[in-house]
Amino acid sequence: MVQEELIMLTLDESANGQEVELAVGQELEVCLRENPTTGYRWRLDAEGTPACRLIEDFARIPNDPPGRGGTHHWHFQGVQAGDGSIELASRRSWGTQTIGTFLLRVRVVP
Repeated sequence: MVQEELIMLTLDESANGQEVELAVGQELEVCLRENPTTGYRWRLDAEGTPACRLIEDFARIPNDPPGRGGTHHWHFQGVQAGDGSIELASRRSWGTQTIGTFLLRVRVVP
């Protein structure tokens, strides 16, 4: 029996407000532009539970020139059939003002 390989789904800002479907075990990468030198960083408010779980997140910020923005990446995995929401907000750690939001509805199927 040949096992089908699950392809990672990669999304950016253009997927905001959409719904995606994943298979159990399939991974999803969300990539959003971010410039930490402004103080505004993407904060994860909901990771898609119970259908998804966050595997890792990291930022890729170029060194040159100083102050240049980069991209923040989150890797999620579908862990059980069902629905969940991934919610992110761009805000400073010391403030309450949000300058951007990202919402993705996720449906995980067996």
